[in-house]
Amino acid sequence: SLVITFGGVGLTIFLAVMFLMMYMGFDLLPALVIAVAISNTATEIVVVMLEHSYEVSDEFRRVLVMSSFIDDIVAILFMSLLRGAMVGEVGAVSFELLKLIGFFAISLAITFLVMRYAPRLVYPLVVNWDYLLFLSSVIFFGLVFAAYELGISEIFGAYIAGLVIGMLRLVHDPTLVYTVRVEEFVSRMSTVLEFFIIPIFFVYIGYNTLVSQLLSPLSLIILALAFTGKFVGVVLASIPWGRLTQSLTLGLAMNVRGSIEPAVALVALERGIIQQDLFSAVVAVSLFTSTVIPVIFNLITRLKRI
Repeated sequence: SLVITFGGVGLTIFLAVMFLMMYMGFDLLPALVIAVAISNTATEIVVVMLEHSYEVSDEFRRVLVMSSFIDDIVAILFMSLLRGAMVGEVGAVSFELLKLIGFFAISLAITFLVMRYAPRLVYPLVVNWDYLLFLSSVIFFGLVFAAYELGISEIFGAYIAGLVIGMLRLVHDPTLVYTVRVEEFVSRMSTVLEFFIIPIFFVYIGYNTLVSQLLSPLSLIILALAFTGKFVGVVLASIPWGRLTQSLTLGLAMNVRGSIEPAVALVALERGIIQQDLFSAVVAVSLFTSTVIPVIFNLITRLKRI
């Protein structure tokens, strides 16, 4: 998954940065922002695609989900660097990156150790609805506040909080009471997100998008760079580990984008790093790939087992 991720991300970033700088006249930082944004794969859409797919092997599912998850982490890391105003000097960026990685590793390591060696402390907090809501709130606001105090983006803290809450599933319960409670909590939170928070986010994205630029030559060029870099990079990286058909399908599936790409571009837009034409181009890539790629993937899996 790491090889596939870095193959797709690396080639996409290289092609986008080189083309935008050499042929479009953009500076390095705007070109890098766009390159990182369009190099991502939307895990949330990948999961939905797999749920509605036909003949897909378990190995293909694991590789696709893990690769897209790593893509998300790379995008969140970069967005945090932008949000923390640390893009600039190499030394400052390196130190900020070390803080991000350290915060990520320590948070997940502590959570894993607690889930693995002290499940009795967690169990009573989860099976009771009031305690579970309190625990989740403490995790969320605590990690967001910790990220802020460390000079890291609150966005990254919120992302880690989501991972930590998801790791509550690691506690084994033969009676399934604990497991059912966690899954029900996640389901209820998903409902709140889908019907309230996420729509507000996309309304704001739409407000900042120039509709006239969605099909502009710049948007079409960036779309072509996004698809070509991701597809070729993933296929070349995955061929040694699978059949050509699997590699081609994986390259197609990894091209789907979602909400993180506009979020990265939005942070850059608010900081004045990019203008609305580039932001609108990223939104166009996200819209096109998130609507077209799942349909094509569904047709392929219907015709042939992957």
